[in-house]
Amino acid sequence: MSEIPPVLAASSPYRLVERIGAGAMGEVWRARDRTRDRDVVVKLMLGRMPAGFGDRLRLEAESLAKIRHENVVAIYDWGVSSEGRPYLVMEYLRGEPLDARVKRSGYLPVPEAVRLARQLIRALARVHDAGMAHRDVKPANMFVCDGGRLKLLDFGIIKLVERVTGVAPLQVPTKHGQALGTPRYMSPEQVRAQGVDGRSDLYSAGVVLYQLLSGRHPFEHCVKLDQLLMAHLAEAPKAPSEVAPQTIPERLDRLVVAALAKNPAQRPTAATWLRELDGAEAAAPASVEVPPAEEEDLAAGWRHASVRARFWLALVAAAVATAAAGHLLSR
Repeated sequence: MSEIPPVLAASSPYRLVERIGAGAMGEVWRARDRTRDRDVVVKLMLGRMPAGFGDRLRLEAESLAKIRHENVVAIYDWGVSSEGRPYLVMEYLRGEPLDARVKRSGYLPVPEAVRLARQLIRALARVHDAGMAHRDVKPANMFVCDGGRLKLLDFGIIKLVERVTGVAPLQVPTKHGQALGTPRYMSPEQVRAQGVDGRSDLYSAGVVLYQLLSGRHPFEHCVKLDQLLMAHLAEAPKAPSEVAPQTIPERLDRLVVAALAKNPAQRPTAATWLRELDGAEAAAPASVEVPPAEEEDLAAGWRHASVRARFWLALVAAAVATAAAGHLLSR
């Protein structure tokens, strides 16, 4: 028996068509925008959310709606259903999530990895310019559209690090003192549950590029959570060239190692990232340019980008105190 989609509201222009994902905090639906005659994705939250969640949704929607960039998923609208369930309306993309591509191929050729990394850094630079940090940069939150364009997804745990112009100041539940993110990609400052800014995202981008080039994480050998968190805090990873199944240009090798610096002040800026990636791409074989943006399908992304991070968060909360203890940081 087919599932009967809920109705957002009698006056809503969005007709829910197919549920394409579900998690602990809500559902994701493919929907039809009857006003503009286009497919969209509706992220419909569960009812009876914790106090303050409505403000968090409003914060996410209003701040993201101001970000217009070809490498950031577009937020079209937001509202509250007739049942009191808040929702976001996003663009509909065609393609696949980056983690699915990496899982299928193991690693990506240097030219492709560089092209995707450049798009990721451009997206992060735009988000940071808006006064935000993503805080959960990982392949599952990146979507490769048909034709090669990358889209940065899932701003569900965004922390407003500065007031965004035109957005009323609100209390953000993901506030200082909470470690959020996926452990494999967390920055040292996230492990310590310290305040983060865009430099934390750039560390995570370094982990992502390391994985794209080598097919493994910088701390692949860590199988226990506390061991992994301590590695982020104190262990110097091997250079990608030491573990990758392909030749890594020296310039790219140095960039990734620098991006994984424990001290945020020692990491390359977004501008440095782009300069080094441009240099690496110039030395790589010619490739097809990314085509102009188009209406694309986000459905596959929502199917693959699950709520795995929420499972990890409970484990992180239990391990952070140990990982951040002074005697462990003295190494």
